[in-house]
Amino acid sequence: MNNPGAVITCSTVVLVGSAVALRAARPASRSAGAGTELEDWALAGRGQGSGLLWCLLGGTVYTAYTFTAVPGAVSTSGGIGFYALPYTVIICAIGFVLLPRLAATARAHGHVTVADFVRVR
Repeated sequence: MNNPGAVITCSTVVLVGSAVALRAARPASRSAGAGTELEDWALAGRGQGSGLLWCLLGGTVYTAYTFTAVPGAVSTSGGIGFYALPYTVIICAIGFVLLPRLAATARAHGHVTVADFVRVR
């Protein structure tokens, strides 16, 4: 606790993130029959909005991949493991351009997983 600014900043980020998550979960729990359909459980009923989903997916990709896989790759293979950082940035940008069309198609046809989409196509 030698740096109170860092502690305050980290605490603020955690509290704001928790408040956003709790606020986002509230409408789903109030609706009748929430959680009874696979789509409601797997995709939060698709009612959370693209902004929140973008933040969740981005946080998952960057946290899991960049902080777990990249250091492991670098420690085992050396500097060649750093290819993963620009790869992540490029693939995320491409994904956020192409995946909205996939999501719209999945929503129109009632697909929940990628396997559902592939089976129909």
